[in-house]
Amino acid sequence: MWALRAICVLAAALCVASALRNDTTSSCYDHLHRPTRCLPEFENAAFQLSGEDLEATNTCGEDGIPSDFCVQTGAKQFESCQRCIWGMYPPSHMTDINIMDNLTWWQSSTMLEGVGEVNITLHLRKAFDITYIRIEFYSPRPESFAIYKRTRENGEWEPYQFYRYCRII
Repeated sequence: MWALRAICVLAAALCVASALRNDTTSSCYDHLHRPTRCLPEFENAAFQLSGEDLEATNTCGEDGIPSDFCVQTGAKQFESCQRCIWGMYPPSHMTDINIMDNLTWWQSSTMLEGVGEVNITLHLRKAFDITYIRIEFYSPRPESFAIYKRTRENGEWEPYQFYRYCRII
């Protein structure tokens, strides 16, 4: 069965802007501390998030029981199966550096194991103007997924983007 997998580069690449509003020592203020036009430095806000700042509602092996998962390729003869032991594919692998010689990814349990929905939450701890969001899957992407955002720490989640795979029949 298809497993939701996000490779290490769940790179929500974001531009820092609103975080500079209260920092009068930044280049966005002149020598008299008046706001000036500026372009804040580009930042990958998701890079190396871990611990309480990166949550996944399911990770393979978290129940302590090793499980097998197979990369779905669409062709049975090219199916690649692997064993997941707790700690091999943690959520922190979604935000580490993508090195082609040493691919890392987060792995959820599979639908075969009864997992139908998985939520991933990135706590960025400050406001950002979003330039783009890059999500790279290790296996084929899910048939549909959504990205939600919130503007206050305990605010309501608002739909940001929806994705659905459509086939022409």
